[in-house]
Amino acid sequence: MVTALLWHTQRVDARKQVEALIAQLEGQKAGALKELVSLRASEKQLGKELVRLEGEARKWEERAMNAVRAG
Repeated sequence: MVTALLWHTQRVDARKQVEALIAQLEGQKAGALKELVSLRASEKQLGKELVRLEGEARKWEERAMNAVRAG
């Protein structure tokens, strides 16, 4: 009887530990997904900024070449 009670208690504790671990992992997953969405938005914004700056660099390069040609 004592052995059965001890076994049941250990089983319940193990179940609680597994459930707590699953809850923790689900929380981490939600946090990771939230960060992923944020990083993808940043990537998109940085991509637009890169295109803008490349265009600006081309303009300045063209101005510099025109200045060199003009002497």
